[in-house]
Amino acid sequence: MEIYLTDKLTSEDHFESAQLEKNYFSDDLIADPRMTLDWYAKNPETYVLAKDRETGKIVGHILFLPIDDYLFELIKSGNYVDTNITPEHIITYNNLGKYKLYFCVICIAPKYRQLSISHLMMRAYAKKISDLKKRGITFSEVIADAITPEGTRFCKKALGMKMIQNSTHGSHIMRVSGDDFYSILLNLNS
Repeated sequence: MEIYLTDKLTSEDHFESAQLEKNYFSDDLIADPRMTLDWYAKNPETYVLAKDRETGKIVGHILFLPIDDYLFELIKSGNYVDTNITPEHIITYNNLGKYKLYFCVICIAPKYRQLSISHLMMRAYAKKISDLKKRGITFSEVIADAITPEGTRFCKKALGMKMIQNSTHGSHIMRVSGDDFYSILLNLNS
């Protein structure tokens, strides 16, 4: 089986990604694909998909959203479910400077979990981060809302995040500085 990566999504990809997430998350914690289409339309430099070349099916995806200060603090408080994110809180990379980043999701199909797909997707995202840095775009802080134990472990081990608190919806709010995030991601490609 051959896996390839892409950051170009179709509307069908958004619906397929939501189906993939049903393997791990309850419906109330999965963003409506019509909403993720709007997120992608606002900033297309946010996703990495892994697809099986033979079947054409999505076998994994990650999503990092640059968000405004208001939404960042709301998510960080632990009192907000990210399925409610609206496009006006997503930032486009039009200006030089520091942004705040929300690690929204990583999801890999069950039968593909042992294939290092998370590492492949993170390396691809690290390349995006490197390209953004060359454009003068950096991150001051990165947070995540880790819903599953696997997600919490991934945030700790792969991204160097530390738990800052439990959320009101039973997850862990995780955080890492932008500088530490860069160091970790850029080491993936060295």
